[in-house]
Parts: sequence; structure tokens; C-alpha cells
Amino acid sequence: MAPIVHVRGDVDLLTAPEFRACMRSTASSTTHNGYVVVDLSELEYIDGGGLRALEEGATLCRQGSRELVLVAPPPHIERILEMVQLADHLPVLNSVEALSGRAQLNGDQPDKSGEDDVTASLPGREPHG
Repeated sequence: MAPIVHVRGDVDLLTAPEFRACMRSTASSTTHNGYVVVDLSELEYIDGGGLRALEEGATLCRQGSRELVLVAPPPHIERILEMVQLADHLPVLNSVEALSGRAQLNGDQPDKSGEDDVTASLPGREPHG
């Protein structure tokens, strides 16, 4: 299965370096083939540093013949992704389950690494208010 990075709370000046390190590590890993999934369903806020980390992760994935896939961003986060044109370059899916359908449409082979789903949880700073 593809590794999944779960992001929650705020990715901002304080947490963007940790997010970037997590993205670098996961995207450059040679353990998995195919996809790297970033679950944005619990993300409240993302700043420019977080957006750059996504771009860098996508570049590292492409270099390793993998694809970075964004999953379930809340509407306000999806709008930000559209505004900065990341949604034009990265697939944005409604759920992790939709990834298997995408793989079949693309003719991709399932990951044969034999390893279970790997989850990296990035605990971003909890939202304000």
C-alpha cells in the first residue's frame, strides 16, 4: 500500500519545517512504489511554507517515478490549492479509496512491496479559536 501522511491542525511558520522534513522523508523513500498520499482532511490552515513542502514532495516523488496525491482537503484548503495552481499539477481525490480506482484507470500495478500501509502522522499545531 501507499504511505499516507496525515496532516491536521495548522501548517504554519512553527510547523512547516517538521512538515517539510516529513514530506522529504516520505517522498524520497524507496520502500514504496506508485503513490505517496497526503491526507488533508483534518488540515485547518496552510501557509506558503507548507505549500512549498507539498511542491517539493511532488518533485521528489516524480524523481522516484511516484506520484504525490492529495486526499480530502476541506473546501477552504482546496480553494487555496486552486489559487496557487497546485491542484493543476497534483491529483486531488475525495478519499483514499478513490486512489485504487485511479490506479486502475491509469493501468498502474499495485505496490508489490508486501508491506502494510505506512502512516506518518504530522501533528500540526492545533487550530486557533
